[in-house]
Amino acid sequence: MGLALAALGLAQGVMSITKGMAESTEAKYNAKIKEQQAQMIGVSQELEAAQYNRQIGRAASTSIARTGKSGLAMSGSPMAVLLDTQTQMEMDKAIGQYNLEAEKRFALSEASMYKSKAKTAMMQGVTQGFTQILTTGLDYGMRSGWFTKPTANIVGKGTINVAPKNYYLKNTKGL
Repeated sequence: MGLALAALGLAQGVMSITKGMAESTEAKYNAKIKEQQAQMIGVSQELEAAQYNRQIGRAASTSIARTGKSGLAMSGSPMAVLLDTQTQMEMDKAIGQYNLEAEKRFALSEASMYKSKAKTAMMQGVTQGFTQILTTGLDYGMRSGWFTKPTANIVGKGTINVAPKNYYLKNTKGL
């Protein structure tokens, strides 16, 4: 019975360690996914910035061409319209870049959280597992009498320490 309980305790300890390792692996995988997501958002930022720059250039070229076609100089009202258009487009670009940067930082923050969770899961699993194994060993040892000194109750003398069972027999082997 004691050996079966010891085996069960050992199995529980190993299962705790295995569970911690599995949770750690899962969290590391999730962290990699979030890091890849952040990289993809960074690429989106670059593409969006390039698209805005292209649109700003196209709007400026169109405005200059129309002004020139009408025979006006690029000063005064036409220049004010061009600057206002560019300013508005740059603000739209900045807002888009800010939003994408916030998404990217959030994804990186989640990746960091998953990495921390991986370390915590591993430590908890190992700690719980070894605690279970040590507790099982201690319990088994106590039940087996490993940690108690053999005693005998002698009438008139009370309980006294004696040699362990078969102590003298096992020490005479080989004589």
